[in-house]
Amino acid sequence: MIEYDWMVLLAYEPRMRHMADRRRDAVALRRLDSAHSRILAELRCAVALDIEGVLEADGNPSGFGLTCENGTTLQGFVVSRADDHVGARSLAIDLDGDTLTCRYENRNSIGVTDRRVLGIDMGNGGSSMALWEAGSARTFATVDALSAFLLTPILSA
Repeated sequence: MIEYDWMVLLAYEPRMRHMADRRRDAVALRRLDSAHSRILAELRCAVALDIEGVLEADGNPSGFGLTCENGTTLQGFVVSRADDHVGARSLAIDLDGDTLTCRYENRNSIGVTDRRVLGIDMGNGGSSMALWEAGSARTFATVDALSAFLLTPILSA
């Protein structure tokens, strides 16, 4: 009988350790998801402020529309520009794990569409953001710097 009790205790301890490890992993994942969601929300605010600044500086000329709307995913958003002279341009930003996926679509006035996808890695729990471009890393210290980089193709004429 004593041997049976020891066997039960020996089997119980690894199971409890495994359950505790799984709980710690789950908490860490929730914390990381929360940090990534916070970064995406801050990026959206920075983009909205940049758009507001552009519209105020340009006086919102006729034939020019610049919007920031909810995207197709729960956390994503889309920046769109409609211009009579240049055509339609859009940027869709979504969170995909540890990566911000940025999809550009440019449609010129004659209907030709150009598509490009960028993946921006968020490391160190979201404290650093980097884009690998032509074999070199481009890092962004703040969401404001990232916003200015992402909006350049949309705002340039």
